[in-house]
Amino acid sequence: MEAVWNSVKDVLKERIPVHNYQIWIEPIEFLDFNEDRLILSCPNAFYKKKIHDFYLEMIRSEIGSAWSNPFTI
Repeated sequence: MEAVWNSVKDVLKERIPVHNYQIWIEPIEFLDFNEDRLILSCPNAFYKKKIHDFYLEMIRSEIGSAWSNPFTI
């Protein structure tokens, strides 16, 4: 699943402005995948809120395209 996350990051890099990608997406790290739960890490709660508000749906969509099984983040 880490490979899926890395490919999703590559897609997001093409879809959003470079500066926004570097600030918001690049710091997100893959931590684990258990059964149907993808666990990602970001630097702090502020980042988490911004990711949730602005990028979570895009992330879900891209992971859904790359991973055909049900999952949660």
